[in-house]
Amino acid sequence: MNEKDKLTKSIFEMYQEYPFPDINYKMDYSLPLIRFLSNNAKKGKKNLLEESYILEAGCGTGNTIIKLAETCPTGNFTGVDMTINSLKIAKKNADLKNLKNLHFEEQNILNMNLGKKFNIIFCIGVLHHLSNMEKGMQSLINHLSDDG
Repeated sequence: MNEKDKLTKSIFEMYQEYPFPDINYKMDYSLPLIRFLSNNAKKGKKNLLEESYILEAGCGTGNTIIKLAETCPTGNFTGVDMTINSLKIAKKNADLKNLKNLHFEEQNILNMNLGKKFNIIFCIGVLHHLSNMEKGMQSLINHLSDDG
């Protein structure tokens, strides 16, 4: 196992044991994010998320993407994370809110293959954890639609 594989394994193990964010995590960025999405909406839309395909890469326990899916029921949301325990929490929290416009997948950003493109991709507080940030960015770009 090379050094990069050891880093990915270490990050995986840490978040398996301590899924993040927990329920008490303060999302200081949520209001400015929603404001930005509203202020930059196309004419006739309330926000950029309406009728869009949205990916959150490294969604953790889903706090951000669940909030966005609640805010915009016409958006199509996908959350990916490599940490199984975080995804279990995310799925449970989304199910409690009966969100039908959101699904989760177990994926590693470095080699994810979702088979589709997205209009909007969020990757919040994740890239610095990757063993190869350039490869991670390229993976995100590969999943971004031409008009994304």
